Amino acid sequence: MGGADAFEAMSRACEQLLEQLGSLRPPIKLAPLARLMGAKLDYGDRPSLGSEEAAIRFVDGELVLWVSRSRFENVRTRKRARFSIAHELGHLLMFRMLGPEFLDHSETDAASYALTERLCDFAASQILMPRSLLRTATQERTFTTSGLRSLGDLFGVSSPALLKAIADLVPDGAVIELRKFRRRPAETLSWRVWAVATAASANGLGSWLPTGCTLKHLGGLRAPESLPDDEATLLRGLTLIRGRTRNMRDAIATRDARGRALQRDFLPHDHARLATSALVQDEAAGRVLLLMAARGSLEMLWPQVETSS
Repeated sequence: MGGADAFEAMSRACEQLLEQLGSLRPPIKLAPLARLMGAKLDYGDRPSLGSEEAAIRFVDGELVLWVSRSRFENVRTRKRARFSIAHELGHLLMFRMLGPEFLDHSETDAASYALTERLCDFAASQILMPRSLLRTATQERTFTTSGLRSLGDLFGVSSPALLKAIADLVPDGAVIELRKFRRRPAETLSWRVWAVATAASANGLGSWLPTGCTLKHLGGLRAPESLPDDEATLLRGLTLIRGRTRNMRDAIATRDARGRALQRDFLPHDHARLATSALVQDEAAGRVLLLMAARGSLEMLWPQVETSS
């Protein structure tokens, strides 16, 4: 497929696959894509597959993309199930691009397996949220709780998947989620980084803040409690502090002050450490989202955001 790296090659493969559908409109329908790649969708619950929402199997020489009916039809898990189906479509794309030997190579070591899974997650994101459609849709909404919920419903994706895709749209960007919590009884209940979503192709968090750190590593942010509820606020010159390193960014901040308990079974895999600790959350404080990017670039994505003092 060409491209500078595996992620660009996968992006091109997803674009070519979607072009075969003709006119695109969200939410992207997955059954026609599976048929285009020669797979039959089978909706049903298989005890042997455990908790998986979707999986590829060869049955009597036929390629079958199995989908858990109970999870797909459940309102609470449907969006996650859609992502799982699209992830399996990513595996089919890799199979088509690289041939049968890819299956053996992708499982030879932990690094190969991890890269394959990242690429298939990336493919799922590209399939469910084609970036041209996502960019247009974001420009028609605000970076607020209500605006993000509207985007998630439009594309049929979960909040974590949406935030990671949005991070893809801004130069050197990330979406940082802040919550007020403590990890251990001895810690003070304070605002900390709960999650960081970066571009899918990013090799590491680099200048971004590690999960669990407090706001002493983020200079220039107003007190999170003072941010207006469900409004987008443009913040200039926020500084990420990592040891002696200082990185200045612009950000759009929004706060959801209503507060809600964390659904631990919905936590991203890399937050298992927090989920199993003595975590206590201040639900009344809600959460704050920061979309951070290179200075001067955020207006291209959300031109309607006004500077706020």
